[in-house]
Amino acid sequence: MEDKLIQFFSPLRQGLIALLIGFVGIVFCKIAGFSASAQFSLAFTGIILYCMLNSIVSVFNDSFAKYTWPSWGVFVVLVIVLLLSARYISGDSIQAHREFIKILLSVSLFYMVLSVLVRLIRTMWEFAENDEN
Repeated sequence: MEDKLIQFFSPLRQGLIALLIGFVGIVFCKIAGFSASAQFSLAFTGIILYCMLNSIVSVFNDSFAKYTWPSWGVFVVLVIVLLLSARYISGDSIQAHREFIKILLSVSLFYMVLSVLVRLIRTMWEFAENDEN
């Protein structure tokens, strides 16, 4: 049961869920007449949702190569698609909002470090399970 649930929440599905939430938020902000800052904020909401969800599910996966590498690829695509969508829909560039560039760098660094830490936790967990003392 757990394996099927973990396989269901593949990095691609997580990315699609985050993309849907981020994109719907961006469109909602445009329709509601909110500023471009709000649209970029909701793009980052989808990105951060992916980072958190992916890191939690990553603990339950065995392989770094089979899970984490594809997750990083989905992360890059998600960032590009959501930020370009926010730019296109708002008509404003992220360059006009320096704080969002800092947020992008912070979130990216956080996600990469968290992914590696989660893999280390998984390695310690496996080591503790295999310890015969």
